Amino acid sequence: PAKWRLLLTAKGINIAYPRLLRMYYTANFLGQVLPATVGPDLVRLHYATVDGASRTMVGASIVVERLVGVLALLIFAGSGIAILTIGYSASVARDVWLALLVASTIAGFGLLVSMTYSDWLLRLFKSLSPPESHPPGRLSARVWSTLMAVAEACLRYVHLPRILLSFFALTLLECGILVTARFLVISAFVPDISLLYVISFAPVVRFLHRLPISFAGWGVYQAGFVYFLTQVGVDTGMALMIGIIDLLLVMITVLPGAGFYLHGNRIAESGDESHDAVH
Repeated sequence: PAKWRLLLTAKGINIAYPRLLRMYYTANFLGQVLPATVGPDLVRLHYATVDGASRTMVGASIVVERLVGVLALLIFAGSGIAILTIGYSASVARDVWLALLVASTIAGFGLLVSMTYSDWLLRLFKSLSPPESHPPGRLSARVWSTLMAVAEACLRYVHLPRILLSFFALTLLECGILVTARFLVISAFVPDISLLYVISFAPVVRFLHRLPISFAGWGVYQAGFVYFLTQVGVDTGMALMIGIIDLLLVMITVLPGAGFYLHGNRIAESGDESHDAVH
């Protein structure tokens, strides 16, 4: 939540850290039964706007958070793969390099365009208003206006390099902590696993985990573990078990969100009862 707060504060949205912590944990807890990444992000958007924050600014902060996170994952994975090619399977390194190259090209091109032509893109988004023939209340017009407003707010972060650099540094630190945690879990079952190998594939698995093509990453996450661990001789059943245990441990870390969610509901119910009693 500290990273997200950095982006929110830059846009003048000041949410107390304890409240932000509850939002983050609650969103991640509810996200266990929602599409990966998108589900928790929508929950965060809901809670922040309920507190009175601008939906456009909150949405932009979440989009920027995800984009910078992907860039950090690509850089982290690239450093591991560069060393991996020296002493490990050429085939797996080639597969991961190919995926990394495609993702890096797309991310790098988008970042370069947004930084070089940010002012021009801002003017373009302002000019792309819904057609005047559309009634103001029409759903398509409202959706288009919202998307354009969020895109414009995202581009304005380019003019805040210190904020972006600080956020990027924190994201790299987070990646390092998560990769270390993956290594500790895997090495408990496969003692001779190389840290460099885990550095090379753990960010890729995390990237797949974040794609909104599964619920909380189940299935996709384990498939990544099976593919990469079997490349270094780990039994398929063992690799699958490690993937399941690792994701279960991740789920345990979000359990405080259940308490925050239930506590918030009780407060809301008691408030409704008090309101009814007054009337």
